[in-house]
Amino acid sequence: MKIYLGIFLLLWLAPVLLAGQTPSPELDQYGGCRGLKVPGGATGYFRLAQVGKRWIFATPEGNAFWLRSVYSISNYDGGDMLERSLKRKYNTPWIPWEPYMEQAVRRLRAWGFNAIGEHSSHYAWPVPAYTSKGNPEQMPFLRLIRPSRYSVVGGEAKDIIAGLDPKTYTGWRGSFPDVFAPAFAAFGQMTAGDAIDHMLPVPLAKTPWLVGTTLDDADELYGFGPEPDAVPDHYHSHLGWMAAATAPSQTSNPEGHKPYADTRVYTKYAFRDFLREKYNTLAALNAAWGSHYTTWDSDGGWPAGKGVLDESGRNPWLGRDFDRLSDTAPPVRKDLDEFLERLADRYFATLADAVRAYTPHHLVFGPAAIAAGARPQVLRAAARHLDAIQVWALPGRPDLLERAYSITGKPLFVWTTFMSQADSPLAGAPGWKGGYDFPSQQERGQAYATYLRSLLNFRSPADSVNFVLGIDWWAWTDKIVLGERNNFGLTTYHDNAYDGREARRAASRDAAGNPTGGEIRDYGNFLGAVTEANQGVCAALRQEWKPR
Repeated sequence: MKIYLGIFLLLWLAPVLLAGQTPSPELDQYGGCRGLKVPGGATGYFRLAQVGKRWIFATPEGNAFWLRSVYSISNYDGGDMLERSLKRKYNTPWIPWEPYMEQAVRRLRAWGFNAIGEHSSHYAWPVPAYTSKGNPEQMPFLRLIRPSRYSVVGGEAKDIIAGLDPKTYTGWRGSFPDVFAPAFAAFGQMTAGDAIDHMLPVPLAKTPWLVGTTLDDADELYGFGPEPDAVPDHYHSHLGWMAAATAPSQTSNPEGHKPYADTRVYTKYAFRDFLREKYNTLAALNAAWGSHYTTWDSDGGWPAGKGVLDESGRNPWLGRDFDRLSDTAPPVRKDLDEFLERLADRYFATLADAVRAYTPHHLVFGPAAIAAGARPQVLRAAARHLDAIQVWALPGRPDLLERAYSITGKPLFVWTTFMSQADSPLAGAPGWKGGYDFPSQQERGQAYATYLRSLLNFRSPADSVNFVLGIDWWAWTDKIVLGERNNFGLTTYHDNAYDGREARRAASRDAAGNPTGGEIRDYGNFLGAVTEANQGVCAALRQEWKPR
């Protein structure tokens, strides 16, 4: 009998042992802290709750879940180098999606992470999607949609920044969609569900593994970044100014050169209508602004005409400081701020409504990741429509997190990254510096651990609430595409983990029998401190939790 029992235990443990991990009785199947029950019980879906003075996710089983997710679990960031390494590692002529993603999730679990972050391959998802049958190594995931990008490049929504006069706007030529356009709403609905529903054997609305949907990539939303007073050396221009100054029509897409069937820039007209609604008469607007508009519409044409629709920033009352509005008259500045909030509200309402129509039981986040130092108008609008807000803040700036929470009253989770360019295959590349870069992988790991614990324990000075829900780490592997060479990864672009064993020159094998090594140098142990910090979260929560 003992022999049979031993054989049974060995067979039961074999997959876990091969993955380099041991069963964790303290976690439920979704990575939540077993026994730390959140009021409201098991609902079958992820949700949010405030327990005492702490905001927390609850798993579908009703257990506390402090997020530790990882972005971009895919082959993308590592480029051709990673693709070739994966083919060699798994001895296949094509990208071995299934074994690669199964191994990736096993590794994440062993390192104490509990969710698949945005920009990840659908092969990593635990549910059937597109050409994937669903990863048998199941882990909760965060979905990302990108309506801002696709509504501009593939649709009829204009880019309001592309329509700015180069004689008056000399700032960064990022992108922000015409959120008042019908095409933007249509792409919101399409990316939220209409375009993918027929490709999924089981609709996402029915899966318990989806934590929630993130609205957009903030890299494609110039204007939702920090305001100058919050981050003086890295800020975004004022979207209210840009809406006032952009052209009222565009004929073609500047990126895709697609001629528009509908040339109207709806945001410009929405700004005109906002002013007309507020002031009623043109005389009242001119008196308040010190302006000399001759019509609510166009008189002479943009950018040099005399109508409200002709405004391009060439008139003195609007000012030329599109960042701080320092030379804009106070009444004008007040209106630009007010319209900024109306514009942001339209953005969040349009996309949040589209997502909730498709996945009504799941959470809505976004975007990935809005600045904690964003203008208050943007943060207030986000708070009206999102369940939680994903933010980024510079390391060592907890004041920015507190600022975002005090403005929104919403729980936050934090985008973060650290790197050690010098102790990686990307040595010599400049990296980001400024608190993100460390001399060694060990020090990088300690920085991660210190930051994670500080976020877990951080309380708002105003109300003593633990409002941070977790972290969203950038990224799975080092990035060597799009001109970037940054040590963001948990793994190298040869798919070797920064654990002090795999990312080395000497060839070896990991616990699952996969080949490792082959680096040009031996690199340090980042993941030791990461794993210890991640695995300590439930223990820390148990220390503070009271019987419930």
